[in-house]
Amino acid sequence: MFLHSIEDSTDGIIFYKELKDSLSQDLSLSIKQKLAKKIKVYKSNNVIQLYPVQEIIKKRNGTVLAAASAEEKPKIITKTFYDADKTYIIKIINYTENARIFVFSTQQEVIKDFEIIILPENKKYHCNDNSLPLELSAPVEAESIQIEFNLKLA
Repeated sequence: MFLHSIEDSTDGIIFYKELKDSLSQDLSLSIKQKLAKKIKVYKSNNVIQLYPVQEIIKKRNGTVLAAASAEEKPKIITKTFYDADKTYIIKIINYTENARIFVFSTQQEVIKDFEIIILPENKKYHCNDNSLPLELSAPVEAESIQIEFNLKLA
């Protein structure tokens, strides 16, 4: 009777043995990224979210410019973004007709092969490294920014 009950449970034994074996296998990066997109609380380590810093605006009291000033300075607007750990800093400098995006690491490291994603427009720009600013032909309006590292599959 005991041997008969063992034969009936071989499917269950095989299933659990295969389940145990699959836990010891490494998942590829692409599968991990697909799983990370499905789980909202999971933070993928190759995507860094940066948010704007509230900057203090200083007002000059009593400064009056003449209506017929000889030269107008170009309008420059800057915005700074930090990640939660303050490991990365992005500085956007908007000029009247173009923009520059600077990427810094507080660890003094050169960041290589990454994408900058401007949100909410979801515009994506590739950077080989952060030694030079990313130059764009139009000003950038960003609510937040993502840095996505292009990790190579082993």
